[in-house]
Amino acid sequence: DPSARRRLGSIPRFAGLAVRTPFSRNLPKLGLSAPSRQESLTELSALLAAGKLTPYIDRTYPLAEIHAAMRYLASGAVRGKVVLTTADQSAD
Repeated sequence: DPSARRRLGSIPRFAGLAVRTPFSRNLPKLGLSAPSRQESLTELSALLAAGKLTPYIDRTYPLAEIHAAMRYLASGAVRGKVVLTTADQSAD
C-alpha cells in the first residue's frame, strides 16, 4: 500500500539493516578494492607524460557553431570529446 509506505517512511529499511548487520560481519571479505585516487592520478600522469594517453575526439565545431555543438552534446550520442575551435588556431 503506497500510503502505508509514506507513513512509515524509511523505518522498514532501517529495521532490515539492523537485522542484517550482525550477520554481515561474518561474511567473507571478497578482496575487491579499487586504487586510490592519488594512485590513479599518478598513473594517468605518467601515461600522459609518456605520450601513451590520447583523447578520442568525436567531433570538432568552429566556435561560431557552439549551438550545434551543444545540441550534439545534449543528444546523448557523444562517444568522445567535442572540441570547439577558434579561427586563429596555429599549428604546433
